[in-house]
Amino acid sequence: MHAEASSRATAPDRTLAAVGARDLAARRLTLVAAASYTASVLLGVGLALRLGGGRHRWVHHAAYITTVTTTTMAATGPLWSRSRAGGVLLGALPALAALSRVPTRSRRHPVVALSVLPCYLAAVLLARRPVRPENLEERAWS
Repeated sequence: MHAEASSRATAPDRTLAAVGARDLAARRLTLVAAASYTASVLLGVGLALRLGGGRHRWVHHAAYITTVTTTTMAATGPLWSRSRAGGVLLGALPALAALSRVPTRSRRHPVVALSVLPCYLAAVLLARRPVRPENLEERAWS
Protein backbone atom coordinates (compact mmCIF):
# COMPACT_ATOMS: atom_id res chain seq x y z
CA MET A 1 0.00 0.00 0.00
CA HIS A 2 2.78 2.40 0.93
CA ALA A 3 4.68 1.71 -2.29
CA GLU A 4 1.54 2.33 -4.32
CA ALA A 5 0.84 5.65 -2.61
CA SER A 6 4.41 6.86 -3.04
CA SER A 7 4.43 5.98 -6.74
CA ARG A 8 1.51 8.29 -7.48
CA ALA A 9 2.40 11.85 -8.23
CA THR A 10 0.65 14.54 -6.26
CA ALA A 11 -1.14 17.42 -8.01
CA PRO A 12 1.77 19.89 -7.63
CA ASP A 13 4.19 17.23 -8.91
CA ARG A 14 2.07 16.72 -12.02
CA THR A 15 1.91 20.48 -12.52
CA LEU A 16 5.69 20.72 -12.24
CA ALA A 17 6.00 17.88 -14.73
CA ALA A 18 3.69 19.70 -17.15
CA VAL A 19 5.68 22.90 -16.73
CA GLY A 20 8.87 20.96 -17.35
CA ALA A 21 7.39 19.38 -20.48
CA ARG A 22 6.44 22.81 -21.84
CA ASP A 23 9.93 24.10 -21.11
CA LEU A 24 11.47 21.13 -22.89
CA ALA A 25 9.19 21.67 -25.88
CA ALA A 26 10.12 25.37 -26.03
CA ARG A 27 13.82 24.55 -25.84
CA ARG A 28 13.54 21.93 -28.58
CA LEU A 29 11.60 24.32 -30.79
CA THR A 30 14.36 26.89 -30.35
CA LEU A 31 16.96 24.33 -31.41
CA VAL A 32 14.85 23.35 -34.43
CA ALA A 33 14.65 27.03 -35.45
CA ALA A 34 18.42 27.35 -35.16
CA ALA A 35 18.96 24.19 -37.20
CA SER A 36 16.59 25.48 -39.86
CA TYR A 37 18.45 28.80 -39.98
CA THR A 38 21.75 26.94 -40.35
CA ALA A 39 20.37 24.83 -43.21
CA SER A 40 19.02 27.92 -44.95
CA VAL A 41 22.36 29.72 -44.66
CA LEU A 42 24.28 26.71 -45.97
CA LEU A 43 21.90 26.32 -48.90
CA GLY A 44 22.21 30.03 -49.64
CA VAL A 45 26.00 29.81 -49.62
CA GLY A 46 25.83 26.82 -51.94
CA LEU A 47 23.58 28.73 -54.33
CA ALA A 48 25.81 31.81 -54.20
CA LEU A 49 28.79 29.65 -55.12
CA ARG A 50 26.67 27.97 -57.83
CA LEU A 51 27.36 24.52 -56.41
CA GLY A 52 23.97 23.11 -57.37
CA GLY A 53 23.69 24.77 -60.73
CA GLY A 54 20.92 27.08 -59.45
CA ARG A 55 18.16 24.58 -60.20
CA HIS A 56 17.42 23.97 -56.53
CA ARG A 57 16.61 27.50 -55.37
CA TRP A 58 13.22 26.28 -54.22
CA VAL A 59 14.93 24.23 -51.50
CA HIS A 60 16.52 27.40 -50.14
CA HIS A 61 13.15 29.15 -50.31
CA ALA A 62 11.51 26.28 -48.44
CA ALA A 63 14.25 26.40 -45.81
CA TYR A 64 13.72 30.16 -45.45
CA ILE A 65 9.97 29.69 -44.95
CA THR A 66 10.64 26.94 -42.41
CA THR A 67 13.14 29.19 -40.62
CA VAL A 68 10.69 32.08 -40.36
CA THR A 69 7.91 29.77 -39.18
CA THR A 70 9.93 27.92 -36.55
CA THR A 71 11.59 31.12 -35.35
CA THR A 72 8.20 32.78 -34.90
CA MET A 73 6.91 29.75 -33.02
CA ALA A 74 10.03 29.58 -30.84
CA ALA A 75 9.83 33.32 -30.11
CA THR A 76 6.43 32.75 -28.53
CA GLY A 77 7.96 30.21 -26.13
CA PRO A 78 8.19 32.63 -23.19
CA LEU A 79 4.40 33.14 -23.43
CA TRP A 80 3.56 29.47 -22.82
CA SER A 81 6.64 28.19 -20.98
CA ARG A 82 9.32 29.41 -18.63
CA SER A 83 12.08 28.99 -21.20
CA ARG A 84 13.59 32.30 -22.21
CA ALA A 85 15.60 30.85 -25.08
CA GLY A 86 12.98 31.59 -27.70
CA GLY A 87 12.54 35.17 -26.55
CA VAL A 88 16.02 35.99 -27.78
CA LEU A 89 14.81 35.15 -31.27
CA LEU A 90 12.43 38.12 -31.25
CA GLY A 91 15.40 40.18 -32.41
CA ALA A 92 15.77 37.99 -35.49
CA LEU A 93 12.22 38.42 -36.77
CA PRO A 94 12.53 41.94 -38.30
CA ALA A 95 15.67 41.00 -40.22
CA LEU A 96 14.10 37.73 -41.41
CA ALA A 97 11.04 39.64 -42.58
CA ALA A 98 13.19 42.20 -44.41
CA LEU A 99 15.28 39.49 -46.03
CA SER A 100 12.55 38.59 -48.50
CA ARG A 101 12.71 42.16 -49.85
CA VAL A 102 16.50 42.33 -50.24
CA PRO A 103 17.69 41.31 -53.75
CA THR A 104 19.45 37.95 -53.60
CA ARG A 105 22.37 38.98 -55.81
CA SER A 106 23.11 42.10 -53.78
CA ARG A 107 25.76 42.42 -51.10
CA ARG A 108 23.07 43.24 -48.56
CA HIS A 109 21.36 39.83 -48.76
CA PRO A 110 24.12 37.84 -46.99
CA VAL A 111 24.74 40.74 -44.58
CA VAL A 112 21.09 40.81 -43.51
CA ALA A 113 20.97 37.01 -43.36
CA LEU A 114 24.03 36.83 -41.14
CA SER A 115 22.96 39.76 -38.94
CA VAL A 116 20.63 37.42 -37.04
CA LEU A 117 23.39 34.93 -36.25
CA PRO A 118 24.01 36.38 -32.74
CA CYS A 119 20.32 35.90 -31.91
CA TYR A 120 20.45 32.24 -32.87
CA LEU A 121 23.73 31.65 -31.04
CA ALA A 122 22.37 33.22 -27.84
CA ALA A 123 19.14 31.23 -28.15
CA VAL A 124 21.03 27.96 -28.57
CA LEU A 125 23.22 28.73 -25.56
CA LEU A 126 20.14 29.47 -23.45
CA ALA A 127 18.32 26.39 -24.73
CA ARG A 128 21.26 24.15 -23.89
CA ARG A 129 21.69 25.55 -20.38
CA PRO A 130 20.73 22.93 -17.78
CA VAL A 131 17.62 23.47 -15.69
CA ARG A 132 18.10 23.17 -11.95
CA PRO A 133 15.28 21.42 -10.05
CA GLU A 134 15.22 24.12 -7.36
CA ASN A 135 14.59 26.78 -10.02
CA LEU A 136 11.83 24.67 -11.51
CA GLU A 137 9.97 24.56 -8.21
CA GLU A 138 10.43 28.28 -7.47
CA ARG A 139 9.19 29.49 -10.84
CA ALA A 140 6.43 26.95 -11.39
CA TRP A 141 3.76 29.13 -9.86
CA SER A 142 4.92 32.54 -11.05
